[in-house]
Amino acid sequence: MQAKLRTPRFLDAQAAWKRIKGNFFWFERSGGMQYVRVLGHGGFGLVQLWELYNSDGSFRRSVAVKGLIRPTGENNVRAQRNEIFWSKVS
Repeated sequence: MQAKLRTPRFLDAQAAWKRIKGNFFWFERSGGMQYVRVLGHGGFGLVQLWELYNSDGSFRRSVAVKGLIRPTGENNVRAQRNEIFWSKVS
């Protein structure tokens, strides 16, 4: 198990988790958002489940936030554009 946790793929996903969660640090600290869990990750992206709260602290809704595992390079930018295209609700 320990060896699996040190693979580059896992370490990249772990770094993406920290980066995405860090983007919402102030919202989380102010009580507007709360991290729940990772919904999944694959070759390009990682999806986290968050809960949003109204200013009075009441629950508003749950949202899924997706971010790239490796957010640099032309191939990843193209991959993200493809993800956005295929994920659009028509």
